Amino acid sequence: MPLHETASLWTSLKRTMNHAFAMPPPLDLSDNDRALLDRIADMIVRRRLAAPAMMILELARPLNFVAGQFLHFVGPFATLLLKEREYRRFAEILEHRQGIDALLNAINQKASDTDSVGINTPRNTHGTVE
Repeated sequence: MPLHETASLWTSLKRTMNHAFAMPPPLDLSDNDRALLDRIADMIVRRRLAAPAMMILELARPLNFVAGQFLHFVGPFATLLLKEREYRRFAEILEHRQGIDALLNAINQKASDTDSVGINTPRNTHGTVE
């Protein structure tokens, strides 16, 4: 192999490796994005699905990009709950690790607000609070 080809190969490899382990830029959520996550968290908490949703989000954390891509796949069905543009943005948010954290925080906040009002307070068979 001629010397100039070796140098070219080395330069190409070096350029590629400079970005091999680069971290993606932090997710910058707008006020609209936060409002969207709050609405989704509210839908989850109202249906009493906070615990299963949080478990699924934690399990999907290592595969967040794949989970976001899956959301694009099921988009036609999910637009029954959200507008198409909002749903696409939601899928884009979940493709970032910080997006999962933001949604988990929103669900936690809504669930704790709901519990403080007494909606999820356990009741005994007589209908009184335990």
